[in-house]
Amino acid sequence: MKPAWYEAFGDALGENYLKYPWMGSTVPDCDYLERVLDVKPGHRLLDVGCGVARHVVELAKRGYRMTGIDVSRGLLRVGERLAREAGVDVELRHLDARVLDYDSEFDAAFSVCEGAFSLVPTDEENLAILEGMRRAVKPGGRVVVCAANVYHDAEQFWQLDPVDNRRLPRPPKLFEEEPDFPEDVLDLSFTARELRLMCRLAGLECLGVYGGIAGNYTERPPQHGDLELTLLGRRRADSG
Repeated sequence: MKPAWYEAFGDALGENYLKYPWMGSTVPDCDYLERVLDVKPGHRLLDVGCGVARHVVELAKRGYRMTGIDVSRGLLRVGERLAREAGVDVELRHLDARVLDYDSEFDAAFSVCEGAFSLVPTDEENLAILEGMRRAVKPGGRVVVCAANVYHDAEQFWQLDPVDNRRLPRPPKLFEEEPDFPEDVLDLSFTARELRLMCRLAGLECLGVYGGIAGNYTERPPQHGDLELTLLGRRRADSG
Protein backbone atom coordinates (compact mmCIF):
# COMPACT_ATOMS: atom_id res chain seq x y z
CA MET A 1 0.00 0.00 0.00
CA LYS A 2 1.42 3.36 -1.05
CA PRO A 3 2.05 5.82 1.82
CA ALA A 4 -0.62 8.50 2.03
CA TRP A 5 0.54 11.92 0.80
CA TYR A 6 -0.73 13.60 3.96
CA GLU A 7 1.56 11.61 6.28
CA ALA A 8 4.69 13.59 5.40
CA PHE A 9 2.65 16.77 5.01
CA GLY A 10 1.18 16.41 8.50
CA ASP A 11 4.60 15.69 9.99
CA ALA A 12 5.98 18.85 8.39
CA LEU A 13 2.96 20.87 9.49
CA GLY A 14 3.05 19.92 13.17
CA GLU A 15 2.17 22.79 15.51
CA ASN A 16 1.35 25.03 12.55
CA TYR A 17 -1.89 23.08 12.13
CA LEU A 18 -3.23 25.22 14.95
CA LYS A 19 -3.14 28.24 12.60
CA TYR A 20 -5.88 26.88 10.34
CA PRO A 21 -9.13 28.87 10.54
CA TRP A 22 -11.23 25.76 11.10
CA MET A 23 -9.69 25.32 14.55
CA GLY A 24 -12.52 27.64 15.61
CA SER A 25 -15.12 25.12 14.41
CA THR A 26 -14.26 22.47 17.01
CA VAL A 27 -17.04 23.20 19.52
CA PRO A 28 -19.93 23.43 17.00
CA ASP A 29 -18.55 20.38 15.17
CA CYS A 30 -18.72 18.38 18.39
CA ASP A 31 -22.22 19.66 19.13
CA TYR A 32 -23.22 18.31 15.71
CA LEU A 33 -21.49 14.98 16.21
CA GLU A 34 -23.17 14.38 19.55
CA ARG A 35 -26.53 14.98 17.90
CA VAL A 36 -26.25 12.98 14.67
CA LEU A 37 -24.26 10.10 16.17
CA ASP A 38 -26.94 9.80 18.87
CA VAL A 39 -24.38 9.35 21.65
CA LYS A 40 -24.15 10.27 25.32
CA PRO A 41 -21.26 10.89 27.73
CA GLY A 42 -19.68 7.61 28.71
CA HIS A 43 -19.90 6.20 25.19
CA ARG A 44 -16.70 5.22 23.40
CA LEU A 45 -16.01 7.10 20.15
CA LEU A 46 -13.41 6.74 17.40
CA ASP A 47 -12.02 9.71 15.43
CA VAL A 48 -10.51 8.47 12.15
CA GLY A 49 -7.86 10.84 10.85
CA CYS A 50 -7.92 12.87 14.05
CA GLY A 51 -4.96 15.13 13.17
CA VAL A 52 -4.12 17.21 16.25
CA ALA A 53 -7.03 15.52 18.07
CA ARG A 54 -9.02 18.71 18.55
CA HIS A 55 -12.36 16.88 18.36
CA VAL A 56 -10.98 14.05 20.50
CA VAL A 57 -9.98 16.47 23.26
CA GLU A 58 -13.22 18.45 23.16
CA LEU A 59 -15.39 15.33 23.32
CA ALA A 60 -13.26 13.88 26.12
CA LYS A 61 -13.91 17.08 28.07
CA ARG A 62 -17.63 16.32 27.63
CA GLY A 63 -17.26 12.88 29.20
CA TYR A 64 -16.74 10.59 26.20
CA ARG A 65 -14.13 7.83 26.13
CA MET A 66 -12.09 8.89 23.12
CA THR A 67 -9.71 7.18 20.72
CA GLY A 68 -8.14 9.00 17.78
CA ILE A 69 -6.04 7.50 15.01
CA ASP A 70 -3.88 9.28 12.48
CA VAL A 71 -1.06 8.40 10.12
CA SER A 72 0.97 11.51 11.02
CA ARG A 73 3.11 11.17 14.14
CA GLY A 74 3.82 14.90 14.02
CA LEU A 75 0.14 15.81 14.34
CA LEU A 76 -0.43 13.18 17.02
CA ARG A 77 2.34 14.71 19.15
CA VAL A 78 0.47 18.02 19.03
CA GLY A 79 -2.71 16.20 20.04
CA GLU A 80 -0.96 14.58 22.99
CA ARG A 81 0.11 18.01 24.20
CA LEU A 82 -3.39 19.44 23.80
CA ALA A 83 -4.83 16.51 25.78
CA ARG A 84 -2.33 17.00 28.60
CA GLU A 85 -3.08 20.72 28.76
CA ALA A 86 -6.82 19.99 28.85
CA GLY A 87 -6.36 17.41 31.58
CA VAL A 88 -8.14 14.62 29.70
CA ASP A 89 -7.19 10.97 29.27
CA VAL A 90 -7.45 9.90 25.61
CA GLU A 91 -5.95 7.22 23.41
CA LEU A 92 -4.08 8.51 20.36
CA ARG A 93 -2.74 5.85 18.05
CA HIS A 94 -0.50 5.95 14.97
CA LEU A 95 -2.51 4.03 12.39
CA ASP A 96 -3.47 4.32 8.73
CA ALA A 97 -7.23 4.75 8.25
CA ARG A 98 -7.16 2.27 5.37
CA VAL A 99 -6.23 -0.61 7.68
CA LEU A 100 -8.39 -0.10 10.77
CA ASP A 101 -8.17 -3.19 12.97
CA TYR A 102 -11.02 -2.63 15.42
CA ASP A 103 -13.96 -4.99 15.80
CA SER A 104 -17.22 -3.83 17.41
CA GLU A 105 -15.39 -1.73 20.02
CA PHE A 106 -16.98 1.71 19.64
CA ASP A 107 -20.44 3.18 20.02
CA ALA A 108 -19.82 5.47 17.02
CA ALA A 109 -17.04 6.62 14.67
CA PHE A 110 -16.43 9.76 12.66
CA SER A 111 -14.01 11.35 10.21
CA VAL A 112 -14.78 15.05 9.75
CA CYS A 113 -13.09 17.96 7.99
CA GLU A 114 -11.93 15.36 5.47
CA GLY A 115 -9.72 13.73 8.07
CA ALA A 116 -9.09 10.56 6.05
CA PHE A 117 -11.95 9.64 3.72
CA SER A 118 -11.60 11.35 0.29
CA LEU A 119 -7.87 11.97 0.72
CA VAL A 120 -6.85 8.62 -0.78
CA PRO A 121 -6.77 8.11 -4.55
CA THR A 122 -8.92 5.07 -5.28
CA ASP A 123 -12.49 3.95 -4.71
CA GLU A 124 -11.14 0.79 -3.14
CA GLU A 125 -9.12 2.71 -0.53
CA ASN A 126 -12.00 5.04 0.33
CA LEU A 127 -14.29 2.03 0.62
CA ALA A 128 -11.74 0.33 2.89
CA ILE A 129 -11.92 3.31 5.25
CA LEU A 130 -15.72 3.11 5.41
CA GLU A 131 -15.65 -0.66 5.87
CA GLY A 132 -13.10 -0.34 8.66
CA MET A 133 -15.28 2.22 10.41
CA ARG A 134 -18.31 -0.07 10.06
CA ARG A 135 -16.42 -2.94 11.66
CA ALA A 136 -15.11 -0.66 14.41
CA VAL A 137 -18.56 0.27 15.71
CA LYS A 138 -20.97 -2.01 17.52
CA PRO A 139 -24.07 -3.24 15.66
CA GLY A 140 -26.45 -0.30 15.55
CA GLY A 141 -23.58 2.18 15.90
CA ARG A 142 -23.41 5.22 13.65
CA VAL A 143 -20.66 6.46 11.34
CA VAL A 144 -20.08 9.98 9.97
CA VAL A 145 -17.65 10.99 7.23
CA CYS A 146 -17.22 14.28 5.36
CA ALA A 147 -16.09 14.95 1.80
CA ALA A 148 -15.87 17.91 -0.54
CA ASN A 149 -18.99 18.64 -2.60
CA VAL A 150 -18.70 18.47 -6.41
CA TYR A 151 -21.31 21.21 -6.68
CA HIS A 152 -19.53 23.69 -4.42
CA ASP A 153 -19.29 26.41 -7.05
CA ALA A 154 -18.94 26.75 -10.80
CA GLU A 155 -15.26 27.76 -10.76
CA GLN A 156 -14.34 24.86 -8.50
CA PHE A 157 -16.35 22.46 -10.68
CA TRP A 158 -14.32 23.32 -13.76
CA GLN A 159 -11.10 22.70 -11.86
CA LEU A 160 -12.00 19.05 -11.28
CA ASP A 161 -10.72 16.19 -13.38
CA PRO A 162 -13.88 14.95 -15.17
CA VAL A 163 -12.70 11.33 -14.88
CA ASP A 164 -12.77 10.96 -11.10
CA ASN A 165 -13.42 14.42 -9.55
CA ARG A 166 -9.81 15.08 -8.53
CA ARG A 167 -8.87 18.69 -8.00
CA LEU A 168 -6.30 19.53 -10.69
CA PRO A 169 -4.23 22.49 -9.40
CA ARG A 170 -2.55 22.21 -6.04
CA PRO A 171 -4.36 24.39 -3.46
CA PRO A 172 -2.79 27.72 -2.47
CA LYS A 173 -1.14 28.15 0.92
CA LEU A 174 -3.38 29.47 3.68
CA PHE A 175 -0.49 30.93 5.69
CA GLU A 176 3.23 31.44 5.19
CA GLU A 177 4.38 28.58 7.41
CA GLU A 178 2.19 25.99 5.71
CA PRO A 179 4.41 23.36 4.02
CA ASP A 180 4.35 23.01 0.26
CA PHE A 181 1.79 20.49 -0.89
CA PRO A 182 3.33 17.44 -2.61
CA GLU A 183 2.77 16.72 -6.28
CA ASP A 184 0.38 13.90 -5.43
CA VAL A 185 -1.84 15.96 -3.11
CA LEU A 186 -5.43 14.79 -3.40
CA ASP A 187 -8.83 15.81 -2.06
CA LEU A 188 -11.59 14.07 -4.00
CA SER A 189 -14.99 15.68 -4.42
CA PHE A 190 -18.18 13.61 -4.32
CA THR A 191 -21.85 13.85 -5.17
CA ALA A 192 -24.47 12.85 -2.62
CA ARG A 193 -25.44 9.94 -4.85
CA GLU A 194 -21.87 8.61 -4.85
CA LEU A 195 -21.69 8.79 -1.07
CA ARG A 196 -24.99 6.92 -0.68
CA LEU A 197 -23.68 4.20 -2.99
CA MET A 198 -20.36 3.89 -1.15
CA CYS A 199 -22.23 3.71 2.13
CA ARG A 200 -24.24 0.73 0.93
CA LEU A 201 -21.17 -0.97 -0.57
CA ALA A 202 -19.46 -0.65 2.81
CA GLY A 203 -22.35 -2.53 4.42
CA LEU A 204 -23.80 0.50 6.16
CA GLU A 205 -27.42 1.62 6.22
CA CYS A 206 -27.48 5.15 4.81
CA LEU A 207 -29.36 7.49 7.14
CA GLY A 208 -28.69 10.60 5.07
CA VAL A 209 -26.30 12.85 3.17
CA TYR A 210 -26.30 16.49 4.26
CA GLY A 211 -24.73 19.75 3.15
CA GLY A 212 -22.69 22.21 5.16
CA ILE A 213 -19.21 23.23 6.21
CA ALA A 214 -17.02 22.79 9.27
CA GLY A 215 -18.53 24.84 12.06
CA ASN A 216 -21.93 24.72 10.40
CA TYR A 217 -22.69 21.10 9.56
CA THR A 218 -26.40 20.58 8.98
CA GLU A 219 -29.09 17.92 8.70
CA ARG A 220 -30.64 19.31 5.52
CA PRO A 221 -30.25 18.02 1.94
CA PRO A 222 -27.17 19.27 0.06
CA GLN A 223 -27.42 22.49 -1.89
CA HIS A 224 -25.35 24.10 -4.62
CA GLY A 225 -22.69 26.10 -2.82
CA ASP A 226 -22.23 23.73 0.13
CA LEU A 227 -18.49 23.21 0.56
CA GLU A 228 -18.81 19.81 2.22
CA LEU A 229 -21.11 16.81 2.27
CA THR A 230 -21.69 14.78 5.42
CA LEU A 231 -22.57 11.11 5.14
CA LEU A 232 -24.39 9.51 8.07
CA GLY A 233 -24.53 5.72 8.14
CA ARG A 234 -25.41 3.00 10.63
CA ARG A 235 -24.10 -0.49 11.10
CA ARG A 236 -27.03 -2.88 10.86
CA ALA A 237 -27.87 -4.70 14.05
CA ASP A 238 -27.47 -8.07 12.33
CA SER A 239 -24.30 -7.22 10.34
CA GLY A 240 -20.96 -8.94 10.68
